Amino acid sequence: MSNPGASGLGEDIDLTQDIGPMLCEELRVAMNTDEPEYYEQMERGYRWWPHRLCQRVEARPPVMSHDVAMSRVDIETPILENVESTPPVLKAIAFINRNADLSALLLDEHTGVVSLHASIGAHPQNLHVAAVLGKHAVALQAAVAEIFRPRLGEMLGGDPIEPELPGGGHRQNGDPMLDVIDDLHVPIRDKVSVFIEHDEFARAESEVAPMVSLMTSAGEDGLTAEFRWGEGPSMPVIMRTIIRSTDGADPTGPSTALFQLMGKERHPRLGNGVLAKLSLPSHIEPEDGPKHANALNCWERTQDVYGHQLGAWTCADSTLTHVTFASNFCWFPGAASVLMQNDAMRTLYMSGLMT
Repeated sequence: MSNPGASGLGEDIDLTQDIGPMLCEELRVAMNTDEPEYYEQMERGYRWWPHRLCQRVEARPPVMSHDVAMSRVDIETPILENVESTPPVLKAIAFINRNADLSALLLDEHTGVVSLHASIGAHPQNLHVAAVLGKHAVALQAAVAEIFRPRLGEMLGGDPIEPELPGGGHRQNGDPMLDVIDDLHVPIRDKVSVFIEHDEFARAESEVAPMVSLMTSAGEDGLTAEFRWGEGPSMPVIMRTIIRSTDGADPTGPSTALFQLMGKERHPRLGNGVLAKLSLPSHIEPEDGPKHANALNCWERTQDVYGHQLGAWTCADSTLTHVTFASNFCWFPGAASVLMQNDAMRTLYMSGLMT
């Protein structure tokens, strides 16, 4: 894997240009996936075999928004097939997704396929960030999929997917890129979060919060914000509490979605970094949570929504929660701002979907 912070994509690009295939090529070059026996070119991307599994990196046709071509690049690795959608299976998937990194584990209930999925939202104005995020998502997903492969069937049932190479047969030796966790993430996973060291939370508060948040509080090791939810004027939780305590009245108007960036949360595999957590105000029955969380992951996988689909929906008791973990190695200047802006957009389209 080449330096994820370096991008060969130019900056002076026509805003109406379809840059999806260009981004796919940038990601292919970064992964060194040029061995013809393990690689297959597609019209708008490619497929490659890091080992037993096959990862697809493919750009969707662009969608025009305000005269800007918005492209979405899907990154997906199928792992199991013939998996039944039962409450224990969906509960296990939701549990695994509590420790999601940049991909969601999801079950397509129509096909019975379990896969890891992420996507990058790219346009000519965010090419550098899209390329950096894409490189991390492609590499981590491929590595984690191979870690999951021998164990997931025992938890979820179904049959393992081992697609043949373009020329037939299976790859016997894994690509060196599959060691990305041990080689690049593990050496700095015990270091204090670089998001804390680089004052990422104060930067997000100043750069993004004024545009998307009703109320924001940032400290040295994290940030908490409230995003508008539903139509009409939303009221931050603290104001609802004040009104309720002073006159006993129940304030009217939509509630808010809670967003948190936590620099002291540790990932069991990747170590230190930052956890982005978005909690929706919608109440659900706890036993229905895993089914709803999987449905949201599948919905985001199929829709042409703006932003990046990084991380996964899961559930905690009666709350639907989206989590994304970026390790120390995934840091780049402004990374926390990108995570905050992305979950603000996620809140916007989820509010329209669910209210």
